[in-house]
Amino acid sequence: MPHIILEYSDNITDNVDEAIILEELHTTLVATELYPSQAIKSRCVSHSSYRVGSGAGNNAFIHLSLAVLPGRSEEQRKDIADKLFEVVKSRFPKTVADTPSSITLEIRELDGVSYCKLSSIPE
Repeated sequence: MPHIILEYSDNITDNVDEAIILEELHTTLVATELYPSQAIKSRCVSHSSYRVGSGAGNNAFIHLSLAVLPGRSEEQRKDIADKLFEVVKSRFPKTVADTPSSITLEIRELDGVSYCKLSSIPE
């Protein structure tokens, strides 16, 4: 059920191979043994309209959101955040070195009562 959403400004200087980044994020999340691979949904979104900081044209951002249902401890969420953050940082070294940029990550807990799901993906 986890949703991985990687957003980034279109001015980053690294070559973004979304398939490779998503594969690495999935593998990292599955390795925590908290979520099965067939439950994870992920996507990348490149933004051409954004403002970062003062609005200087070359300011860049990379943001990873992970949305999960409640039930994981604070320690588990922190461990997941640390591992996913390392993946994201490792994929954008040129941007960090060459461009005023911000890399952020958040884990959000969804409302388990109102979350709806229909899936035919085999387990």
